[in-house]
Amino acid sequence: MQEQIIPFLLSGAFEANPHLYDYLHRLSFSPSGLVEMVDGAGQVLNSLVNGRFSLQAAGQNAALVQFFWNIRDEQEWPCLLYQCRYVFEGDPLTRVFSSRTGNLYYRLEGEEPDTNAYYRQDDRQQLTARELSQMGISLP
Repeated sequence: MQEQIIPFLLSGAFEANPHLYDYLHRLSFSPSGLVEMVDGAGQVLNSLVNGRFSLQAAGQNAALVQFFWNIRDEQEWPCLLYQCRYVFEGDPLTRVFSSRTGNLYYRLEGEEPDTNAYYRQDDRQQLTARELSQMGISLP
């Protein structure tokens, strides 16, 4: 009986290092050939890129995945914009910081960034660097 080769299918979300706490490195593939690539850690989203992918068999148990981004210039890079930042005199959660003692994140990450500023998550817009520039917002 001849062995039948089943073509590779790539669909769904894949994560690198899923055992790490507060770490996100994810590829989400759709059957239509689109891919969402996400990178983040420490409660910060570093990059969110949408693109296309192609899949090609590279042997019986392997495949070659090629990614195609259409970001050829830095002005097209995706950015997150919030219309409002809420700044408190002190972090409202300071009183519960003692419960962090056993948390691995606080043992490894060192000093925490300023926690007096908060951003409403349903207020987020994803724009390109060019769009921000056209609005008069400069990037560092």
